[in-house]
Amino acid sequence: LLPRPAITAARVVERRLHRSADAVVAVTPGLLRMLAARGVPRDRLWLVPNGYEALAEQPSTTPSDIRRAWGWDDKVVLLYAGGLGQAYDLDIVLDALEELGVDDLVFAVMGEGERKASYEQRARARGLPVVFLPTTAKREVPAFCAAADICILPLRPVPWSVCSLSNKLFDYLGAGTPVIATGPGDTADLISTADAGLVVPAGDGHAMAAAIKELANDPERRERMGTAGQSYVSEQWRRERFTEDFRRALLSVVPGSAARRERELDRIRRVYAGYDGSAKEQAKRDLANRGVDAMATYRWQTIANRLRTIDIPDRPRILDVACGTGVDLDRIGELLRDRSPDLFGIDLLPDRIAAAQQLLPDATLIVGSADDLPFPDEHFDVVLVSTLFSSISDRGLARAIASEMLRTVRPSGVIVCYDTRLPNPRNKNTHAVSRRQLHDLFGGASVSVQSTTVMPPLARRLGRLAPTAYPLLHAVPPLRSHHLTVIYPRAA
Repeated sequence: LLPRPAITAARVVERRLHRSADAVVAVTPGLLRMLAARGVPRDRLWLVPNGYEALAEQPSTTPSDIRRAWGWDDKVVLLYAGGLGQAYDLDIVLDALEELGVDDLVFAVMGEGERKASYEQRARARGLPVVFLPTTAKREVPAFCAAADICILPLRPVPWSVCSLSNKLFDYLGAGTPVIATGPGDTADLISTADAGLVVPAGDGHAMAAAIKELANDPERRERMGTAGQSYVSEQWRRERFTEDFRRALLSVVPGSAARRERELDRIRRVYAGYDGSAKEQAKRDLANRGVDAMATYRWQTIANRLRTIDIPDRPRILDVACGTGVDLDRIGELLRDRSPDLFGIDLLPDRIAAAQQLLPDATLIVGSADDLPFPDEHFDVVLVSTLFSSISDRGLARAIASEMLRTVRPSGVIVCYDTRLPNPRNKNTHAVSRRQLHDLFGGASVSVQSTTVMPPLARRLGRLAPTAYPLLHAVPPLRSHHLTVIYPRAA
């Protein structure tokens, strides 16, 4: 056994790898749930389990030949086929055989491992009806499974066993043989769902004996369960079904792939739909909170002041990327009202676009992704984007969006970007965007950055003091959590 410090260090590394990986493949539903509970984002998790696969090469013998050769024609045959190590507990089967003490049962064991000798010794010492079969080729195993009347899958009562879904289970069920397994866990769930056998508590030899007796005395039920299990794994758990899922998992980590793009867009939709439907999240944006109102007022004043320094022509075209419900677009329309601006907006969420269209009935508002803007080159005088890049975890998608902004803005125009500069440890769906990252995103363009906005958790707690305290706190640069960046594409 490893020393505890080594185990602790390995677990730290494991968690970091899980959380930093672009995709994590779980081979059982239990592992998927465990990884999600440990903080791995659900959009990065893929379930690609073991499954049933009919062998291309048929066994060299038949189940009836095997029963005849081993003298099993008048026996109820129990079979375990697999490793004889720490993972599986054949002692409870030997306990059951001692309790039952019947002559018409035989327990066939096929496999090798560190515990084989102790099992052989116990079976000989107690005179138990146990046969240790020689190791055979994988292609022969299905015939032995089909030759058995009941297959046994006795997982040990250890924490990881609830996440086990071994290949031998699919060998058993694919052969049309009912299974007695220990539970709870993924193995037990599959058997119960398929009605393909019985499940007993792990480590309970008495319960195992009762289950063996129940099926041994009911050949018709064994037949029904075997048929049900074989049909279930053939239809629902064929390995070919999961090949496509594994291919999609691989494609999801290929930079620039359509699968990776769609996965990230789906994640963003879910996150922002969750924000819209969460009373807690909406409370953070409630302008009735004086601190929130002060943040919104200062933010817009900062944007307006920068726009006033820019030479914007008459009848300018203004695009708001990730426009939400249109609040910023409405404000910029009011700010430039004397110049009769044409307003445009794009957002992933249809509900947000519908709300924006009610607020701005004359604006051109589109449901879509900003990495594929449906506008001509050099079409806009001002492109506005707010807290978008901090919400995108895929760098390829972020670069594609920045590239589209540069494509659609005029050389004499500007891109105004408001985003977070400090990380938010309470929101795993966002990340800080540094000045260097902004320079990289808009490579070749001239970038002007200024910090702004008092850290929201602090601002929200100001209460009645907000009108006085917010300006004082805003004057302290380390307390500013966001930055306003103006990108001049002429230099690009």
